[in-house]
Amino acid sequence: MVKIYESIVKESLLSDFPDKGSPTLANYATNFVGLPATLAVASVFWPRIVEVGDLIFLAEQYQPSKDEIGLERYEQKRTQEERRSLERVMNASSLGQMFYAEKLEILENEQLLDAFGETLKFFWALRLKNLFPDKDFVVEIGDNIGGEEGRVITFYQR
Repeated sequence: MVKIYESIVKESLLSDFPDKGSPTLANYATNFVGLPATLAVASVFWPRIVEVGDLIFLAEQYQPSKDEIGLERYEQKRTQEERRSLERVMNASSLGQMFYAEKLEILENEQLLDAFGETLKFFWALRLKNLFPDKDFVVEIGDNIGGEEGRVITFYQR
């Protein structure tokens, strides 16, 4: 008996890709994306994370202050609701704005953007569980979160 376990990304999305001719997503990545870009993309799905006091941030979103007062702002004691709110806003990333150089028609393709968001959500949840097995996180996709426009992904501790 042969059993195929599908990838997290559906092969049917290939029909929405601008470059045609690849029979599979893996083939598309190796033929059209290339090695350096594929390695860079891995860091989007398995990002650098920063822990400051009781707060957890995406390294891309965390802007450490140059002075002690700024660091103390992150390390101060806060309620669970304050921590949740701060992390939710600080970790918010617009899915469409991650691709500045992408063609507009690709970014307007909701099927592709939703598939990207759900894939990112899956891997970010794994990453957070891997780093912090005793913490409980919410990885959320929504619209206009934390001042970011359009479809947004974020995470925070429950």
